[in-house]
Amino acid sequence: MRCFIYAIFKQCIFICFLCLTHTALAAPIKITFINPAYPNEVFWEMVTSFMQSAANDLEIELRVLYSHQNRMNSLEIAKEILNADEKPDYLIFHFQAQVGSHILQAAEKEKVYSFAFNTNTPKADKLDIGVPRGKYKYWLGHMFPNDENAGFLLSSALVNKAIQEGRVDSRGKVQIIGLTGTNESRAALDRNRGLERFTEQRSDVELHQIVDASWDRAKANYATGILLSRYPDTSVVWAASDEMSFGAIQMIEQKGLNPGIDMFTGGFDWTPDGLKAVKNEKMTASIGGHYMEGGWVMVLLHDHYHGIDFAESIGTIIRSKMKVITSSNVQPYLKMHETLGWDDIDFRSYSKKYNSKLKRYHFSL
Repeated sequence: MRCFIYAIFKQCIFICFLCLTHTALAAPIKITFINPAYPNEVFWEMVTSFMQSAANDLEIELRVLYSHQNRMNSLEIAKEILNADEKPDYLIFHFQAQVGSHILQAAEKEKVYSFAFNTNTPKADKLDIGVPRGKYKYWLGHMFPNDENAGFLLSSALVNKAIQEGRVDSRGKVQIIGLTGTNESRAALDRNRGLERFTEQRSDVELHQIVDASWDRAKANYATGILLSRYPDTSVVWAASDEMSFGAIQMIEQKGLNPGIDMFTGGFDWTPDGLKAVKNEKMTASIGGHYMEGGWVMVLLHDHYHGIDFAESIGTIIRSKMKVITSSNVQPYLKMHETLGWDDIDFRSYSKKYNSKLKRYHFSL
């Protein structure tokens, strides 16, 4: 009898062990993303939506917290997450001036892996921060686009259109004004530099002024009104986002002019409304594709969690691609946004864990 009871006891222990093991294996990867914007801000909600679709496919529990465009909020959120009893497996964040190094320090102290994306390291912080897996061993990687080159490409698209339509001044020059984001944003500063580099190389272009419109449509509308009064022969309004380009379009129309005919503007982000405006030729161009970065980061961290280190094949600094969309090539991208839900994408197909023959990551739709 005693042997029978002992056997039953052993069997119960074994079953409990199997249950616990199954629960541990089935536990999702926990990733927290500090979204630097407000909820429902168009571009960042595109980023988050793409990330969530990837998380669903890859059995990741994604938590998104918003810092409302306040870098100090981002730091406080990071500290709260990292000091909690239940910490995430990975922390994803966006570099903002003077707080990135503090977030990395806090993650390092708590031995939580981190990944930065969407923008380059702020210049003032670059020396202190260094590169992933250098000073900060738990900083796994950094993905961001070449914003300076993108700023150059947008400038070229807008100026070429203005010249094509004969919108030059009496000296044969295209006059430009610029609308940009905040000085705290490395992305804005790099895009500005792309515009400046383009105009430095062109004797037939004159850049009057770049003003801070804080990524905001209403502020961009107001700033455009002032700049057009100051520089009435302007034919190109360069903007660092689609939202600010829309602010410029509203002011152009308020002045009794026709956007896409009398004056040309364009921005960044490939927002749905931006692509529609490009199709209708109110907006000349939009630069984008970088909103997908968050989804690709999810794939990399998923594989890292399962023992496949992306650094071995693509390194720790990954440059994402941005592409120019104009009326000549907008249709397939517009169709993709209108008919393809991100949940229709099989993100497992991009993962090395699920594709052992995959030699290199290919992040493209």
